[in-house]
Amino acid sequence: MKKLLAALVVGAFAFASVSALAQEKTAPQPVDQAQLKAERDAAKAQYDKMTPEQKAATRKAMASKRLSELSAVEKVALRLPSSKPSATQPRLNGTR
Repeated sequence: MKKLLAALVVGAFAFASVSALAQEKTAPQPVDQAQLKAERDAAKAQYDKMTPEQKAATRKAMASKRLSELSAVEKVALRLPSSKPSATQPRLNGTR
């Protein structure tokens, strides 16, 4: 009997938690696809007008901006070696 009561309490708690989470969700904001496409086309046209030096400077600036926006954990992850073994790393069992 105690197990049944415990199961009912746990079930009620789970149901209440799920319904509370479902109520917190808001509807997505409508997006004007035509405006987004126009902005993208304008930015692409502006980028195409740039000289190669300007393009390189823009890429460098965007890379540094992305790096500055990373959290501390993400910055540490960038410094870690890849999980894929390279050709110079020996295999664990010693064979190739």
